[in-house]
Amino acid sequence: MKYLFLDDDPHRHRQFIQYTIGISKVMTATPSEAIAALTENDPFDVVCLDHDLGGKVYQPSDENSGFAVCQFLATLPADRLPKKIIIHSFNPEGAKNMRNELYEIGHIVPVTTAAFGTDDFWEAVSTENL
Repeated sequence: MKYLFLDDDPHRHRQFIQYTIGISKVMTATPSEAIAALTENDPFDVVCLDHDLGGKVYQPSDENSGFAVCQFLATLPADRLPKKIIIHSFNPEGAKNMRNELYEIGHIVPVTTAAFGTDDFWEAVSTENL
């Protein structure tokens, strides 16, 4: 199992690391780091994405948000896609736009929207649900 996690909050990074002990993961804080990880690594099993990064609330499709990673994921061939994508943003409009960007690959890969730290998020992250 291998996870990619995109979030700018160090506290969330620590929580995610603690919850996913024993699972290989790449932690990223910017869209460019996440895209580089997706490019340089074998496909991830799970990709977790936040929308608003850098302590700012972005417009739904801003290139400095998690939306940019969704745009990149939408260009990948099926054999490079993760098994699951989790959008964990508290920005409902941003999360909706990210999900809409992933609509086509959502027919191949499950796309879940669950705010970080909620029971729904931890359930989606669970390896039992892959």
